[in-house]
Amino acid sequence: MGDTLKVEDVRKFVGDMRALLERGGELVKQLEAKLEGSETLGQQMKRVSDAFVAAWRRRYGRDYVFVGAKDAQAVKRMLKAMPADEVLARIPRYITNDDPFYGKVSHSLSMFASTINQHGAEQGELLEGAAAPVGCRHRPPCRSDVEHTRRSVAEMRQ
Repeated sequence: MGDTLKVEDVRKFVGDMRALLERGGELVKQLEAKLEGSETLGQQMKRVSDAFVAAWRRRYGRDYVFVGAKDAQAVKRMLKAMPADEVLARIPRYITNDDPFYGKVSHSLSMFASTINQHGAEQGELLEGAAAPVGCRHRPPCRSDVEHTRRSVAEMRQ
């Protein structure tokens, strides 16, 4: 009976193997990048982190306190989802966003990672092939129905 594997033990083993394979895949990508002369993930993470810290300093006039593991994981997650240049393009859009939602958390890096999709295009810049919401006369045009409704309501309150 002592040699019988329990389901929990097998699940743990599978999870450990999955983590090892994922880490191995990351190492292979880093080695390939080195061979090709491309930036490694670590270099990209440093470039994105440095750009975020510099933009944050410009907005708040003091140094951003980098929350080691949490912020590093956030940067890594963004870089797995999109190229470094795209993340870098979204940083100023996030940092300059005056929505109180972001100000309440002092434009933290983890909030940026959580809301990165909202900072994809310049305010009013339509993505290629996209059309403004029906009836939108705003200049620049709204990017979505949600943005159009928000701007329309704000105009009615004035």
